[in-house]
Amino acid sequence: MLNRHQLGRLYLGVRKNGDIAGQRLPEEHKLCEITIPICKKISPIIFPIVKKYYSDDGDVISIQVSGIKSFYRTSSKYYMRIGNENKVININTLEKYYTARFGPKQWEYQDSGVSIENLDTIRFKKFYRESIASGYARDISYSKLCVLNDYNFIYYNNLTNACNMLFGKNGPLSLKLATYSTNDKSNCIDIKKEKGNIFELISLGEEYIIQHIFWRVEREWIKRIDVPEISVKLIRELLANSFIHTIYNSNTIHEINIHPEKIVVYNYGQYIYDFSDTDITKIQSSLRNECIAKIMHLSNLTYEFGECLTHISTLCNQEGLKYKFENTESGFKATIYRRSLDDTWFNITSKDLSHDEKAVLDLLQQNPRMSNTEIANSILKSVGTVQRITRSLHAKLRIRRNPSEHTAWIVLDK
Repeated sequence: MLNRHQLGRLYLGVRKNGDIAGQRLPEEHKLCEITIPICKKISPIIFPIVKKYYSDDGDVISIQVSGIKSFYRTSSKYYMRIGNENKVININTLEKYYTARFGPKQWEYQDSGVSIENLDTIRFKKFYRESIASGYARDISYSKLCVLNDYNFIYYNNLTNACNMLFGKNGPLSLKLATYSTNDKSNCIDIKKEKGNIFELISLGEEYIIQHIFWRVEREWIKRIDVPEISVKLIRELLANSFIHTIYNSNTIHEINIHPEKIVVYNYGQYIYDFSDTDITKIQSSLRNECIAKIMHLSNLTYEFGECLTHISTLCNQEGLKYKFENTESGFKATIYRRSLDDTWFNITSKDLSHDEKAVLDLLQQNPRMSNTEIANSILKSVGTVQRITRSLHAKLRIRRNPSEHTAWIVLDK
């Protein structure tokens, strides 16, 4: 608890479901018999607050601990709580976690050496308005200096490092965009390098990916709908995660590499987790750049503050896409595997029909002259719902009106 959250409380005598099991302790038992071993066995030393609560089902012992100055060990080992497991942390992982917790958070609020005059005021004001409209930020009368102060974005007359990366107009960051004809980097067919702040590069990255992926065309009545093989929501979350968790220094680089079978987003700076044996849903993110992560969330670029990877995996599962997260020698790669051209996603078939659509289609096959009212009575839906269903079937090219009998339908072959 200390190494993960810097505080926590442990109850002895309470089951996992919250029911009291109780501790039957002898009358002469003193709370110091719990406190002293904790003080002796955990280093650096902590001073737990131990209390006893009485109930008819037995006594309950509460042990509360807190500490933020260092990492704590017991029996010469460091542990961290991940999901429902206690995992031993090696020295390399500990070093990465220490840097993630203490170093860059200070870096974000340090002087960038870039004057306030280099603020992208248009982008900054847009962020401010969007965050208020989303209900994430408090509404104060807009003044550039007031809002900058409100977010701790000023260091005397200069921008802080985080503000410069987010809203600087002097191109503080670089993004490499490349497309390959192979699934490795042996044959590059397009490559470019862009400079800008985080918001500019996320926008350019999103546009580049959208231009190089497959699209499916759907029709809703007479309206054409273009659907990408990877949703825009997933693309934005993927790119925002890259900029949130990178290490910002002279080696910082971001890459988007598009291959026939995959899209790889790379950033400088590893995660502390070994993704090969860790369930992604059990990971509670430790933010390397908390200020930048907060602004990404306020801008609606990330779904939940500090939970990018979990949400990326959820979106991939919802869209039927495979994915992979991995630490490399110097950075982190997020890979989304693309759909093959023979994937049924590219075709609208009977599998795309909802239960109600199939029911209506079966009725029209039996009697093409059924009215909307008769169909509604048969499937126990409203007439308005039936009209929506028939429009959907028409858009999916499953039915069309009979030109010689306007009130009748023609069911098309599957």
